[in-house]
Amino acid sequence: MATRLIVVVACFFMPWQLARLPQNNLSISDVLFAAGCMVLLLSGKLRVDIFGRLTLFWIGGLAVMLGALLVSSLVSGEPDRWIPVAAQYFFALLLIPMVLRSCDRLTLQTAVTGFVVAVAISQLIGLLIIQFLTFDQIEPYVGRTVLSGNGRLGTLTGEPNSNGAVCVYALVMLLHCAMDRRMPVRVALVCGGLIIAGLIASASFSAVAAGALAVTIFLVLGRLSNFVRFAVPLTLVAVIYVWSGGPLPKPFEERVVAAITTGDLDKAGTFTGRTQLVAEAWELADDNMLIGLGTDRYREISPEGLPVHNLHLLVLNEGGALASLGLSAMLISMCLTSLLIWRNHRLDGAACAAITAAFLIYTMSIPHMYARIWIGPPLIVFALAFARYERATRRDSAELAGNRSVRDSMRVSG
Repeated sequence: MATRLIVVVACFFMPWQLARLPQNNLSISDVLFAAGCMVLLLSGKLRVDIFGRLTLFWIGGLAVMLGALLVSSLVSGEPDRWIPVAAQYFFALLLIPMVLRSCDRLTLQTAVTGFVVAVAISQLIGLLIIQFLTFDQIEPYVGRTVLSGNGRLGTLTGEPNSNGAVCVYALVMLLHCAMDRRMPVRVALVCGGLIIAGLIASASFSAVAAGALAVTIFLVLGRLSNFVRFAVPLTLVAVIYVWSGGPLPKPFEERVVAAITTGDLDKAGTFTGRTQLVAEAWELADDNMLIGLGTDRYREISPEGLPVHNLHLLVLNEGGALASLGLSAMLISMCLTSLLIWRNHRLDGAACAAITAAFLIYTMSIPHMYARIWIGPPLIVFALAFARYERATRRDSAELAGNRSVRDSMRVSG
C-alpha cells in the first residue's frame, strides 16, 4: 500500500519541476521515486524486466551509451563531468522504469490520471497568472520560470518548451483514459481544455508539432473511426478559427501561427539558431566517430558556447558512434515494444506509439534528456501497457494449457 501511494504521488509531482527540495537539484518526484525504489528493493519486489522481451536492448543500450561517454571523458581528461550525467541517466532510464514496472495496473492507472490532473492544475495556475498578473509583477518571486519575459507560459515546469512537452504527454494520456473509460467525460473535457490552453500559451512550435503527430497516431492506431469522428472536425474548427482572426496569445501568433501560415520556420523562435548548431554538429561528427569529445564538453567546442539541441548528434559528438548506437538501441526498443503491445491491445499500443513519437521529436530538439520530465511520462505509459499485456498473455497461456489438458484427457479416454 505504501509503495502504491509513493508511486502515484511521484507521478503527480513529475510535471512540477519547480517543486524541489530547498538548496538541492532534486524534485519531490525524484525523492519519492528513490524512496519507492528502496522499499521495493528491500521487499524483494523490484522488477528488472522493464521492457519485456526487449529489456536487454534497453539496458544494453544504456550501458553502451554511458560506457562510450565514459571512455571519451577519460580520453579528454575530464572524467568528473561523466559522473553526474551518468547518475542522472541511470536514475531516469533504469531505476524509475524498474519502480513503475513493479506496480500493478490499478496503481499505474491512478498514476496516469494523477499526471493528467497535475498538468491540468499547473496550466490553470499559469493561465490565471497570465490573466491577472504581468511578468514584472511575478518575476521577483518566481524568476523567469512560470512566465517568460516574452509572455510564454512555463508554469510549474519552469520553462515553456518543457511545459509544452508535458501538455503533449498529458493529452495522449487523457485520450487513453477517456477511451479506456477510466475518466468521466466531463472531467476529461475540463482537463483537456486546460491542457490545450496551456499548450497554446507555451507557444512552442515543437510542442504543437509533437502534439499534432502524437494525437493523430493515437487516434489512427487506436481506432480509425475515432480519427474521422474527432480529429477531422476539430482540425477544421481550429483552421477556421485561426483564419477568421480568432483571438490567440500574442507569443503563439508570432512563433507558431506565423511559421505555419507563411511556411517560414525562421519565425518559430530559435529554430534558425538551432539549425545552425545542427549543421555545425554534423561537421564536427567526422572527427568524433571513434572517440568523442567527452561528456558535457560540446559547449566548449562550439563557437556559440551551447550544446547542440539534438540528442542524437550531441551523444554522437560527445561519446562517439558507439554511444550513438546505444541510444538508438533504446529508441528502437520503444518502437518495437509499441508494435508488440499494439498487436495485443490496440488502445495501449496506440498510446505507446503516440507518446514515443512525441519523445522522438523532442530528441531532435533538446540536448541531454536525463530530466525526468522528458522520459518519465512515456515510461509510465509503457509500464501501464505492460501490466495489461502480461495479464493477457498469462490468460492465453492458461487457456492453452487447459486446452492441451482436455485433448490429452480425450486421447487417454479414447
